[in-house]
Amino acid sequence: LRLFRKGKARSEERQMDEHIVLLDGKAEELKNDFIDDNKKNLEAWIERQNRYSSREADQILNPQKAGEKAERLGGPATDRRKMKNFYLKMPLFWRSFFYFIYRYFFRLGFLDGKEGLIFHFLQGFWYRFLADAKVYEAEKKLENKKI
Repeated sequence: LRLFRKGKARSEERQMDEHIVLLDGKAEELKNDFIDDNKKNLEAWIERQNRYSSREADQILNPQKAGEKAERLGGPATDRRKMKNFYLKMPLFWRSFFYFIYRYFFRLGFLDGKEGLIFHFLQGFWYRFLADAKVYEAEKKLENKKI
């Protein structure tokens, strides 16, 4: 859900992967594309992804925290959460590689040209790899404290 009337929906209370919950009315699909034409530069995008990857790593390391107040949504949101659970069961670092391959080749991201390569690599591989690196770093830190 991306477009809704003020007061008719709310966001889930989750650290990451929150969805919009419709409070009143029914959801419909738009007949045309919804274009999110973000004018910020790559540097701003990378800064935001760095913050998000820290939250993502925290969620991976503390799943009980992330699951608080998660709601049963049904539909695409539930499907995405199932896919995320599958993704998280894969080995660190390898999963970012497989996710990029899935997005770029199987979901036809290569049809988006150079911009598609940049986006799918940074979002599908780099961001996920960065989150895994932060998980690895935190686990090593905990391991060293135990010694």
